[in-house]
Amino acid sequence: MSYDLGHVVAAYPQLGGIDTLLHHAAFFVAALVAGSQRAFNFAFGWLVLCEASTPFLNARWFYRTLKKRDSEKRESEKKTLSLALATLGIRDAEKLAKVIDVGFAVTFILTRVVGYGLGFTHSLRGLWLGYYAPIQPWAWRTMFSLVGIGGALNLLWASRIVAAMMRKGGQGGGSNGHHTKAN
Repeated sequence: MSYDLGHVVAAYPQLGGIDTLLHHAAFFVAALVAGSQRAFNFAFGWLVLCEASTPFLNARWFYRTLKKRDSEKRESEKKTLSLALATLGIRDAEKLAKVIDVGFAVTFILTRVVGYGLGFTHSLRGLWLGYYAPIQPWAWRTMFSLVGIGGALNLLWASRIVAAMMRKGGQGGGSNGHHTKAN
């Protein structure tokens, strides 16, 4: 987590905008609060599960980086890359890119919108029922604020992902937010 935050700060803005910085900083602080209070175990668990979309995000970045570099390569290097992909059983790189984009969109929506929403609703129910009463007020207020900000960012990114998928006719594509670049 600290590596991700440091990487995003050091590479700013290549890996994303202010929303990306906010996402990583909020998650880092949430981890510190949860750990320091020895609380929010369930909430932190579902927050971490949201990272299930990250391998697809990284694969998208990797593929696009290779594709960009491929356009700059000499013919012999292109043949070498094609042979390497064929060795891995990848005959159609564009089809692979579509699978990666769809996998990213599906895991993002399922984990960062549906799962996150259910987890946040469950946590709000716990707040309503007084489960967080033994925890210092600054801690649960901070945690709920950060989780709320994270939820808003997830909805923003989900809308960008859906818009990009619709714009490209379901063929994938990115947007200008955090989730078009590797985190």
